[in-house]
Amino acid sequence: MRLVARGAAKLMAADDGPRIGALAFDGWDTHANEGGPVGRLAQLLGGLDGALAEFQSGLGARWRDTVIVVATEFGRTARINGTEGTDHGTGTIALLAGGVLLHQFATSLDPRIVVTVLSVVLGVVAAVLSLLSYTRWRANEIAIRHGRPLPFSWILPVLAAVCLVVSAVLTVLLIVT
Repeated sequence: MRLVARGAAKLMAADDGPRIGALAFDGWDTHANEGGPVGRLAQLLGGLDGALAEFQSGLGARWRDTVIVVATEFGRTARINGTEGTDHGTGTIALLAGGVLLHQFATSLDPRIVVTVLSVVLGVVAAVLSLLSYTRWRANEIAIRHGRPLPFSWILPVLAAVCLVVSAVLTVLLIVT
């Protein structure tokens, strides 16, 4: 992971380099032997940490203008399975990093940066609320079969839709201004 991040940083740090990039790291589908601080998951997270550090170091001064989004395309269960791992589920994670988060907010509160970060955060919140909505909907299906529908089952999808619409509006405003 470090080597790939180092190469990407070198390309992006160049004056004529790309301004947007995407990296993918395989091996996260850990159904077994995730372990604690020394297991497979800890090794993967350590590799990701090293890659982010390498990327920061390799970008040099450009780090202050960088936003990084780390996300997964599928979730995991919180429950450990019989092989000391986790299975596919609805729990997921996203992480925002980068110098722009500290530098821009601390020095100027540039509205375009604030709106960009807010748009990304609202998009992530919409995704999380959508996952929670699905889980709640499935639970409500079961509860209805037993004659006890869950109250306020409609609120999570509505909140997800609101976050998504606001995120889209902010993105459009960024494009047209």
